Amino acid sequence: MKKYIFIFLLLPLLVFSQKISKEESDVKKFQKELNEEYLNPKETPLRGDNFTNFKAHPFFPINSKYRVTAKFTKTENAETI
Repeated sequence: MKKYIFIFLLLPLLVFSQKISKEESDVKKFQKELNEEYLNPKETPLRGDNFTNFKAHPFFPINSKYRVTAKFTKTENAETI
């Protein structure tokens, strides 16, 4: 009986400790949508063997340490290249 109580109390800890951040879920969603787009014959930019051999993009593992926060400053009257 003690085993069951221990498991019952430990289970929520294990389940809720694996939460994924919103940023990580957004990245995973983008990666999934991009792969789906490349696998869809109507939307893919791939042709021939590239399309038939495509399985998925080889994404790097998500690591928030490499996240960059930047501020965009628009240049007034910028010259178009």
